[in-house]
Amino acid sequence: MRAKVPVYSSDDDGRVVGLVSVGIQASVLGQDIRHEILAVAAVAVAALAVGALVSLALVRRLDRATLQVGPEELANMVRHQEAVLYGLDDGVLGFAQDARVTLSNQRARELLGWSGDDDAGPVPAEIRAMVDRVLPRSPLGDSSSAPERRRVALGDRILLVTAVAVRRGDVSVGAVVTVQDETQVLTMAEQLESVTAMAQALRAQRHEFANRLHTVMGLVTTGATDEAVSYMGAILRRGPVAAPVEGLELITDAYLRALLEAKGTVSAEAGITLRVAPDSLVLNRISEPEDVTLILGNLIDNAIRAALQNRSEDTAAGAGQLPLEPSGGLVELHLLSEGEDLHGVVTDTGPGIDEDMNTSEIFTEGVTGRGETPSPGQRPPWGERHQQEHGHGIGLALCRRVAQRRGGRVWVIAAHDERLGGASFGIHLRDVLEHDTPVPEEQP
Repeated sequence: MRAKVPVYSSDDDGRVVGLVSVGIQASVLGQDIRHEILAVAAVAVAALAVGALVSLALVRRLDRATLQVGPEELANMVRHQEAVLYGLDDGVLGFAQDARVTLSNQRARELLGWSGDDDAGPVPAEIRAMVDRVLPRSPLGDSSSAPERRRVALGDRILLVTAVAVRRGDVSVGAVVTVQDETQVLTMAEQLESVTAMAQALRAQRHEFANRLHTVMGLVTTGATDEAVSYMGAILRRGPVAAPVEGLELITDAYLRALLEAKGTVSAEAGITLRVAPDSLVLNRISEPEDVTLILGNLIDNAIRAALQNRSEDTAAGAGQLPLEPSGGLVELHLLSEGEDLHGVVTDTGPGIDEDMNTSEIFTEGVTGRGETPSPGQRPPWGERHQQEHGHGIGLALCRRVAQRRGGRVWVIAAHDERLGGASFGIHLRDVLEHDTPVPEEQP
């Protein structure tokens, strides 16, 4: 390759006085190009090798971080996670290996009382301790501990918390905690038990009413009208059913009568007398039978248990068995209506509440009336069946929560009643009675 350039005269007359010619051989140019290509190729190979090494390290790190889950599987997992977390009615918390909260759904934040939409907030110490117990000490450690489940009282709720360690292959990835609001479940169970007791009492009433109607029909059919009138008068004086509850004729509401008749039968079997105080007066009918029967039923059950416990402590013989005859134990119930509100007092002849115990503590979940948390195998004095149906340390907590939910309260009036000697509990329930309805005047 060659280039030529003319040389002009210095007289500015445009004359060409010379010529400059420069050239390079094609072989030299080709050699230079080959050198450049080799250099570029070397740099490209070096860059490719470095990129491959970096990519391999990045892939390995991503495999460790994602537990060898591919992009498509990760996308499916995210979609499924969203559907599961926000479709459940239970709270879900995810914990990393270092017991740090990494995941929470809206329900968990509501139950734990976290403010706003924060994914993490203060975790109760009991839940934190459960997570620490189920997590292995190292990611590759053996997690042989079984899932841990226990009740946790938080504010006005009773939460059932379950902590489970999570592993993928041989690697521990943390723990999952599910939180259920057991207050609703326990309340519904107590309400169902009260309704069942009332239904049994109503069936007994129906059976006795049928027998009495058959008797009246027989007397009328045979022409013994005087005897029929006398028999009906006796029925009106005694009440609808001869239930083992003293003063039951003072209660006219069907729900309260059914509850007291059912509890009266249970107390009579245990040798305890259930009595309605003579100054009780409930004018209006019950409009919220589930809540009223739940609270009254729990307090009466506790009073019967306390009265029977006091009797069992006084007579060591025959402990743990039902008595054949009453022993003088007594549970007394006062009920008064005030507009739409219901006031009540439940007192027993039991041992009362320990003097060294704060009376507000007995409304804490897991604490019994004597400040003790019974062991799982403990059997109450009045039979194994009653222990299976009535849990210890939950009833009073439920009573207070249900009453507070309606704007009322349940409290301890006296740890030792001056008259009966046992504990005395007060009840104030708002808006549980029907409105006063004036009786319409007769038309002429």
